Amino acid sequence: MSSSRFYHPAFIRSCGPVFRRECNRMLQHPIYLVMTLLLPLVCYAFFASMMRDGMPMQLPIAVVDQDNSALSRNIVRQIGASPQLRIVSHLGSYTEGRDAMQSGHILGFIILPADMQADAMAGRRPEAAFYANNSYLITGSLVMRDLTTITTLASASLNVGIRSGRGQSPMEIAASVQPVALDFHAPGNPWANYSIYLSTILSHGLLQILILLATVYVVGVEMKNGTAGQWLETVHGSLIRALVGKLLPYTLLFSLMVTAGNTLFFKYLHFPCNGSFFAVQLAGILMVVACQATGIFIFSLLGDFRIALTIAGVFGVLGISFSGLTFPIEIMDTPLQAFSWIYPIRYYFYVYQAVALHGLSAFQAFLPYLMLTAFVLFPLPLLWRLKQVVQSVQH
Repeated sequence: MSSSRFYHPAFIRSCGPVFRRECNRMLQHPIYLVMTLLLPLVCYAFFASMMRDGMPMQLPIAVVDQDNSALSRNIVRQIGASPQLRIVSHLGSYTEGRDAMQSGHILGFIILPADMQADAMAGRRPEAAFYANNSYLITGSLVMRDLTTITTLASASLNVGIRSGRGQSPMEIAASVQPVALDFHAPGNPWANYSIYLSTILSHGLLQILILLATVYVVGVEMKNGTAGQWLETVHGSLIRALVGKLLPYTLLFSLMVTAGNTLFFKYLHFPCNGSFFAVQLAGILMVVACQATGIFIFSLLGDFRIALTIAGVFGVLGISFSGLTFPIEIMDTPLQAFSWIYPIRYYFYVYQAVALHGLSAFQAFLPYLMLTAFVLFPLPLLWRLKQVVQSVQH
């Protein structure tokens, strides 16, 4: 069957009986609506509210101030004024700080050594020590970044004061304190907002898992309940019409959920969309269809309802890692880079970065659209096996 026949009005009308049958099944069994409506909405609401400030704020830390000088008190005040850090205790020693961090009460602590100000004024370069719990990679990195920034600025301020007292001009002081001026730009996400890339991709990643599970479930349950023959008889034995009619209600509902999620992020939470909203939306709908095709491929390959459902879940979970969100695809080992090609979420993430964040047009990012469309062909070589499974249930 040529691909153009899928869009022929006669072909679409012929899928109508299965479409209506599946809609009735959805209304009779709430689990279908839970998978397609309730869980996606809960995912979107959860990730939209998880980091409403853009990144983790008020991270608990402790201070060990062994100097109690004007310099150390200034550093402590700056730490307390940071929106990302919150001083929860003032401790007396390294041992107390280590115990508090190991018990989970704080995420890090800083030790300001005795005679720090006197040593700094005398040019003896005192050392302030940071300790952060990097078991939590993001929060540990944020604690270290903020403490480093605050102490560096305090050190620079002290240096400026000393040089100013020696009669140096502001230009001479600036050249000594920072010989090379930095001009930092972060296109796509200048606010360093974690939610802009985490919330959107994680929510769509979980949607990918739901689509895979729902696809395997709605097809496999026909075999499990022994109704596969009735399903095929509705369209006079045409497996392709049976699949299209069965999956179309879920395609529409999951596409509606993608639209709801993108509208929530881009229109109401004002995430940057420097390119076309409709181009991102098109990639989301293509991702839905691609995930359904992948689910059909998994079930056709395995032929066992329970095993296919398990593999689909595992495959979907791994897709979040292979999207390039948490670890760049380009620096993975070569076999893993090739393995990432079979995940639809990877191509959606590429479109999101290219179109929404960097403002490219859909034409400039045409390759991921092409790859998502190609997923429709993914299960075709194994449809004969799926038909064998259906016929074995019939007999």
